[in-house]
Amino acid sequence: MHELTKLFDDAYNVISCRIVKGFKNDKGIQLILKVGDIEIGKLWYEFERKPPDADRSKSRTGGKPSYYIVVERDLDKFINEKKPDYEILGYLWPLLSKTSWHTGLLKYKRKKKPLRFEDFIDIFGKSRAKTAEIVNKLKEYGILSHDKDGYKLSRDFIKKGRAKKSKENSQGGEQFA
Repeated sequence: MHELTKLFDDAYNVISCRIVKGFKNDKGIQLILKVGDIEIGKLWYEFERKPPDADRSKSRTGGKPSYYIVVERDLDKFINEKKPDYEILGYLWPLLSKTSWHTGLLKYKRKKKPLRFEDFIDIFGKSRAKTAEIVNKLKEYGILSHDKDGYKLSRDFIKKGRAKKSKENSQGGEQFA
């Protein structure tokens, strides 16, 4: 490494050596090493990549357990419009703890991988045919969807809650969001 610094030090060189920035995009930048006007090498420097929710705190509950909010008004509207099968809605509850609430993506917390159809078979403890029926009904009701990222849970009437301290209430009270 010490010898490399001598390459750019004018005390050792008659010909100037420099690094020029080349092509740049969201993933990285190309660096070009030149001695005089001659290009002697190129290097691709890749930026550190973070997942989309990396800047968000993993726990926003202040140490308290998280909870789920069922918006009664929206749930009543859903029930009146869709007339859902309540048995099928019961299969929704095991999925709540596997939801990434920033994206709605269903995934295992430890594996950090999106759920696959085979995972639903394990979660529900039903046969492949019964699991397919459950998943199709949840899709039909608009509760579950599937795209290139994986299965996603609709957050129209079920949301994740957290305890949040309000500035106005400084006596240690809590406000729920």
